[in-house]
Amino acid sequence: IENGDFRQLSQSIADRSIDLILTDPPYPREYLPLWSDLADLAARVLRPGRFLIAYTGQMYLEDVMHALSARLRYYWLGTLHHIGAVGTQHARRMMNAAKPILYYTNGEAVKHAYCYDYLKSPQRDKRFHHWGQSLGPVRYLVETFTRPGDLVLDPFTGGGTTALACAQTGRRFLGYEIDPQTAERARARLADFQPLLFDVSLSPTQLSTDIYG
Repeated sequence: IENGDFRQLSQSIADRSIDLILTDPPYPREYLPLWSDLADLAARVLRPGRFLIAYTGQMYLEDVMHALSARLRYYWLGTLHHIGAVGTQHARRMMNAAKPILYYTNGEAVKHAYCYDYLKSPQRDKRFHHWGQSLGPVRYLVETFTRPGDLVLDPFTGGGTTALACAQTGRRFLGYEIDPQTAERARARLADFQPLLFDVSLSPTQLSTDIYG
């Protein structure tokens, strides 16, 4: 996990060397330009047919999808349901209990395991970042769209949820976080991780209904 702006730090990544980008960029309007930068990065560093999967908000979904579609190929729109958590969007008079999960590919998609497009988040984890997400759905996506040893990139690492999911499942990880204190918390979170003595797969036959619908 490197501290700094992904737009600068990612210049050292070799072309077509990343197997998955899984990330949760900030949602407010002032951060919308970052989606074009993310699309440019994904188009360069993703292996052909590999995925960019990103959480996003509802308010500016049209703008986000427009930015991504300029460089990548739209694949699917999923949903993450925050069980028991509701945010009020006063500008639209909406009670928001779910967020989109965007799936884009760098060209024609490679085959992957069958994937549920409706995931449940039993509890958002705010211990490491105020925008932190629960681990279960992230780990499910990592296992569905990559294999052990693959390299996963998160340009907005935050509290390190994607990093921990990769550590738990034997994937390699590269992440960037612009805030130095948050980056340090994410590193400490990884340092505390203890590898499991046996494999616990988040396959549909073993996942609880708290993760997917």
